[in-house]
Amino acid sequence: MTLADAGSGDNVRVVEIKAGRSLRGRLLGMGIMPGSEVRVLSGGRGGPVIIAQNDCRMALGQGMSKRIVVSRMDPDARTAG
Repeated sequence: MTLADAGSGDNVRVVEIKAGRSLRGRLLGMGIMPGSEVRVLSGGRGGPVIIAQNDCRMALGQGMSKRIVVSRMDPDARTAG
């Protein structure tokens, strides 16, 4: 599933970024890379996806969030915060 498909309140781990060098670089600059753990604060549903990673909140557009492949995490498996 992609980040755009994740629901509000989901804890997800980034599995893959299906994008070109420019977008990969932009996401890397925001700390989003394979293995990153993020919490979805507000799901897309046609609008931006708002995520939290550590103490930072970010809004990603649909185009960007559809290129980030994620997997849901077991709430007890969370290791980084």
